[in-house]
Amino acid sequence: MVPMSSRSRQALKPFSLDPIHGSRSLAALLVLVALLLSGCGSGGSPESLPAATATERPAAAIDGLVLSDEYERSKTISTVEVSWTIEGENLRMAISAPCTGYVSVGFDPENRKEGGNYIIGYVADGEAVVRDHVGTRGNLHDADTVLGGTDNILAFAGTEIDGQTTLEFMIPLDSGDDFDKPLVPGNKHVILVAYQDTRDDLISIHSRHGVAQVDL
Repeated sequence: MVPMSSRSRQALKPFSLDPIHGSRSLAALLVLVALLLSGCGSGGSPESLPAATATERPAAAIDGLVLSDEYERSKTISTVEVSWTIEGENLRMAISAPCTGYVSVGFDPENRKEGGNYIIGYVADGEAVVRDHVGTRGNLHDADTVLGGTDNILAFAGTEIDGQTTLEFMIPLDSGDDFDKPLVPGNKHVILVAYQDTRDDLISIHSRHGVAQVDL
């Protein structure tokens, strides 16, 4: 607030409160005081303004669309693009293949497909179908739920655009299911990918597959 100078105080002395002019003089005095007070709140320095609050970037949606910076890591395995991010106790992953049939990813198979934990799915009529499977023997696999386990996919989505099928999903790093393999961040795991060119099912033999060892 700007203090009133002696000149200002002297300028106020003519405002008397006599019966005739008292109310008018008082009103003028109040207007002058209000004008002086208004100078205290406007045109403040930057230090007087509230600091800007940083906002956290919202978590990316599981929607079947992969943005350029959505995932922390990615690897191409036999034309299948695999992208992933560790989020707390969960693994969020996307798999994208040049097909209109199913696409799948498996973790740590023991003999061919046997013993591996598989996420497999397709998109038909705009709807994604994604399931949690386990390798049984040879190239065969079946749903965990059929064998007495549980489907541990926490969330999923899929798209089929211009001959490219993309699935996104989230699973626990360690579901506790006997048919799932625990995944340990920082450890190396065998990743097996496969896709079917045109068939929207979970049982047709794959058109192409690939395998790689990755560090989660």
